[in-house]
Amino acid sequence: MKKAPQTYELPGGHSASSVIARHLYTRVELGRAIVIAANPAAIMAAISKQWKQLIRAVEREHAATLKADLRAVLADKQDQMQAVTFGLSYQRRTAAVLCLSPEELPAIPADTLTVYLLVELPEDRLQALPRHLPDGALTVKVGA
Repeated sequence: MKKAPQTYELPGGHSASSVIARHLYTRVELGRAIVIAANPAAIMAAISKQWKQLIRAVEREHAATLKADLRAVLADKQDQMQAVTFGLSYQRRTAAVLCLSPEELPAIPADTLTVYLLVELPEDRLQALPRHLPDGALTVKVGA
C-alpha cells in the first residue's frame, strides 16, 4: 500500500520565495521539487533570485573557513546548488525545480519529492495529490 506524503506548513513572516529557497536547500538533493502558484513565472524568478543569494552565502562561508573537511563539504554543496535548474511546465524534462499553475497539477512528474503550495486548492485536488507522488514525498503549504 502506498504511503501518503507528509504535509506540513511553513510559517509566513518572510517572502514565500525566501522561505521556499531555504527549504529547498535541504530537499533539492533528494529529487525534483514543484511549486504550485497562481503566477508561476513570477515565483520562479523570485525563488531563483533567492537561490542565487543562498549560493553566495555558501561561497562566503567556504571562503571564511580554514577547516579542510568543512571546505570540502561546502565546495560540494556549492557545486550541487549551482547545478540546480528552475523551469516552467514546458521545461519539465530538465528542471530540478518546476513552477506550475494549479491547472497543471495533474501533470506532476513521477520523480517529484517535494510540492510547495502557494495557493489554496479545492479539497478534491488536494486529496488527489498523493496519487501523483512517490513514497517519501513531502507537501508543504507556504505562508499559512
